[in-house]
Amino acid sequence: MEPSSRKALVHVKKELVSIEPKGTPPADKRHDEKAKPRGAKAFKDLTPEEKLLEIVRHSLRPFSDRLDPFAALPVTLDRFQEHLISFYLLYYPKATYGFSPRLRPHPVASNFSIALTTPACFQVIMARSALYRISLNKYASEAERSSLELAVMRHKGEALKLVRVLSSKLTPKRKDDLLASIISLGTFDRRSGSEEAAGLHYQAVRRILKSTGGPLAVNSVLLSRVMCFFECIYGTSPESYIWDDSDVQRLVHGLNGFLKKLREFWQSLSTINALTAQLVGDNSGRHKEAEPRPIHSFGIREGSTLLGLVSRQPPPSAELTQQRRLEMIFQLTCLLTLGMITMDLANDFRALQAYMDSLHASIEKLQLAGLSCNNAMWQIQVNDHSEPHSRRIWRAASFAWVMKHCTYSVQLTLKEWLLAFFTGKPVQKPYRLDAFHFSYAG
Repeated sequence: MEPSSRKALVHVKKELVSIEPKGTPPADKRHDEKAKPRGAKAFKDLTPEEKLLEIVRHSLRPFSDRLDPFAALPVTLDRFQEHLISFYLLYYPKATYGFSPRLRPHPVASNFSIALTTPACFQVIMARSALYRISLNKYASEAERSSLELAVMRHKGEALKLVRVLSSKLTPKRKDDLLASIISLGTFDRRSGSEEAAGLHYQAVRRILKSTGGPLAVNSVLLSRVMCFFECIYGTSPESYIWDDSDVQRLVHGLNGFLKKLREFWQSLSTINALTAQLVGDNSGRHKEAEPRPIHSFGIREGSTLLGLVSRQPPPSAELTQQRRLEMIFQLTCLLTLGMITMDLANDFRALQAYMDSLHASIEKLQLAGLSCNNAMWQIQVNDHSEPHSRRIWRAASFAWVMKHCTYSVQLTLKEWLLAFFTGKPVQKPYRLDAFHFSYAG
């Protein structure tokens, strides 16, 4: 790639999150010819919904003209494809995952940055955008619906073709590209309901990872963070592109060991608290020991947005919806990661406090209160790009994956146990997962 093209590509990656729909751009004959199909109805004859879609179409600045002046994208986009990309970047994130547009970096923009240098991922993005527009009925006519259906098949087919070529010419330097491409296809198939196809793709990724050192051997920090996040985002399915049944026993043992060490640390804090308890006088002039003060929480501040996100719970009588199940896994992933941060920095409370102060500040600045906990999960995972943090987030993700095999009530008990630690409650009894916890998921 020429130096000027590389500069443009860097600029693209920086600007992805700031894309906003603008006013009607100057007319472009090439685009206008493609945008006006034969037999199109006059604007005055359209339904209100069709008028709205038409306004949106003509209000979006052409993506490739604005952000790809040096043709650095993996493909040359026509106007229809530009709208698929614009829809993916502007509307898809909030509608599908409840992502805050204030996230910096944004998970969708981060994923798109990977796609800019991985053509198969770019093709999957366009297929995903078309599929989601169909599911939302975001089309103005049956002809447009047919175009979207064709786009799904066409772009998925292109992605499969590119993966085959990449597999046949694989080199160690291209391993990350292959992983990103197959994961993209797997998550797309899961989204489209093709569970068998998704399973085959995930199985391929597991084989590659287990033969090359696991997820910690992924060279790109950006890809590692995106992989970890999207592994966690599918919060109700135990299907994984990292772990399978052969890993369960090892991971359960690891989770129990971590919870045991966390409780031992909790007990040590309790001892310190008891040693510093003061004596107070009563009305008779005698002294008695003061009520024990809450054990100091080195993780989550009382009244903070972060605590609100990881602790909120609907009434027990509320229906157990898919969103509630998802939120529970997001909360557990956050709490487990924060627990690992606490244990890693337990020997230096000042460093731990500074670390958590920075994390709290970033979440307050992003104004995430009231949003899905996956926003906090992303921020916790990308807040630190160090190698130790990579180990933490993957380990926490593995333990959260184990919890996906348990019932909702078991997940809730672990969440409450962890919250007791982070909010300075008295030491709870040991928490240990056993075979009977892995009953029917509910």
